[in-house]
Amino acid sequence: MPDTQQKLGGFHIDKSISYGHLLTTVVLLVTAILYISKIETKLEVHDTRIRANEIRLDRERAQTDAAMAEIRETLRRLDDKMDRILTNRAVPR
Repeated sequence: MPDTQQKLGGFHIDKSISYGHLLTTVVLLVTAILYISKIETKLEVHDTRIRANEIRLDRERAQTDAAMAEIRETLRRLDDKMDRILTNRAVPR
């Protein structure tokens, strides 16, 4: 045994596992699993909110497009009325 310790520079490797190290490792693993689970839950919540916002934006975009189409139609009618008025005034009586 002394020859082995001299080859390793005075260190020896203990092959036993202490309960403290085992308990610490288990606690770290459980903590890591809970942390990752919490992150996954937050990601799911954010994903749901993003989808809801996308649906709301699509609905608002459709409403805006409909309003813009109505405004365009109103402007066309006003343009036609103005053209008729100007045409009627331009004709000598």
